[in-house]
Amino acid sequence: MRRNIAILSFIVSMVVFASCGGNAIRHELDDIESYIQARPDSALAAIRAIDTNALSSPSLKAQYSLLHAMALDKNYIDTTNLSVIMPAIEYYEKSGDAVHRMRAWYYHGRILQNAGNSQEAMYSFSKALDESKETEDYFYKGLINSIMAVLYATQYSCDEALKYSKEAYSCFMKTTDTLGQWIHQGQLAVSYGNNREKEKSDSVFKEYLSRPVLDTLVFAKNLFAYAKMVLAREPSDPERCIEIFDKARKEYGGKPRLRDYYFYAAALEKVGNSEASDRILSKIVTLDSLSYHSYYWRYVIYRQRHDYEKALRYLRESVHAQDSVIINNLHQSLEKSRKEYYIEKSNYSEERRRNTILKSSLIISLLIVISLVVILYLYSLRKRQEIRIVELQKVKEDLVEQLKESNDAKNELDKRVIEIRKNFYCQHKEKFGLLDRLFTAYYLATYKERKDRIYEQVEEVVSKLNANNGSKTGIEDLANKYLDNIIENLRQDVPRQKPETYQLFSYLVAGISPKSISMIMNISVPAVYTRIHRLKGAILKTESKNQEKYMYFF
Repeated sequence: MRRNIAILSFIVSMVVFASCGGNAIRHELDDIESYIQARPDSALAAIRAIDTNALSSPSLKAQYSLLHAMALDKNYIDTTNLSVIMPAIEYYEKSGDAVHRMRAWYYHGRILQNAGNSQEAMYSFSKALDESKETEDYFYKGLINSIMAVLYATQYSCDEALKYSKEAYSCFMKTTDTLGQWIHQGQLAVSYGNNREKEKSDSVFKEYLSRPVLDTLVFAKNLFAYAKMVLAREPSDPERCIEIFDKARKEYGGKPRLRDYYFYAAALEKVGNSEASDRILSKIVTLDSLSYHSYYWRYVIYRQRHDYEKALRYLRESVHAQDSVIINNLHQSLEKSRKEYYIEKSNYSEERRRNTILKSSLIISLLIVISLVVILYLYSLRKRQEIRIVELQKVKEDLVEQLKESNDAKNELDKRVIEIRKNFYCQHKEKFGLLDRLFTAYYLATYKERKDRIYEQVEEVVSKLNANNGSKTGIEDLANKYLDNIIENLRQDVPRQKPETYQLFSYLVAGISPKSISMIMNISVPAVYTRIHRLKGAILKTESKNQEKYMYFF
């Protein structure tokens, strides 16, 4: 009794201890979540200090998983390990709310994006966007729309990129995150410029440049994009481009990409500083000479110099490089086709609100027309099927009639053969029935005296049967009489055969076994089968109307 009480107490203690331990870890995770946005480095250190073996429930594992993925992303640690976020995905898809599902799918997409798998990432971001519609978390709504704008921009889908940039900026304006508002205002200005909406781009950039700089590297990156737009648009302003480019590089520590140096060299060429332009080209062409940007801006530079031969060559190369980019994007879009449902689903509500009454009426009218066409087609198809059924029924009836006639003919032939054989055996029962039994007894006898007596009888019958060997026999006459001259017809249809061949066939018609035939014709049983096989082959080669009748007796 005491032992049982002790065991029960131990179990209760363990349950209480586990519960207390789980509550302590949950409290710690909740605490980390409260400051992860403001102090992501401290949050990551705290998360890494947690003993993962103490995560005793799926909900704790999911919370830890989501916070771990958030901390890595906010500390610019681009992990590609999906196992970091999968516990959160698996748990929140079954038991979580829309906020947790939205965040889990967002970081799932970020990890896929880190791995370079943009198409699969788009699927995850689309799932996150769907979930965000049921929440008021405008911070994450803004992040999701922003990253989708980036993905579309990398595929040169500028109109889609602009749409998501607008939504991202709108979401951040509903938050108190001033840094996010500033960053996404710059993104919106760049998106307007990439979409060739000059006036809107200038307007947003003007407001953006008037605000305090909250992140110098982000600001410098947007300035490089602005400088390129100032140079590329009409009318071009190369002096302003150079001014903005130098400001981004010198005042804000921006690090231009190779493609940025190309348009900078083109701007220098346009203001007449060919020496500086050549100096930049000589450095960057060795690093990147085959990209679209390299070919295009060299085309601009040599066209400015009136060296049209080189300009034309680089223009052709730029078109070829651009075609390669387009083909690659088309290929990627094919890989993305399985995910288009989620993207369309996220846009469906907004597009439906924009539909006008006229458009709705047009769709209804179109549906009515399609319905009528389908009904007419189905009616026509049904009529054709009915006609086909009647035709098939007629064919069936004809086949049944033909089969019936064929069966009647066969039955008639069978009756005649049976009648012939019956008459044959009635008239020649004594002669050939005795012959068959004597030959059988002759070869099966074991005692010499008996064999001698049978031999004398058989020798007498065989001598009479073979007396006219090579000529017509009584069997052949009987077969011709009752089977419409079947042996005579065979002689005509299969001519130039040995007399023994026709004699053999007459024995087959009479129903004599091959073994007895071998004894009658004084040849071996295999020889009988060989002659039968040859005769069958000769008959099958003929086109005689009696062919089926001949083959019946084999």
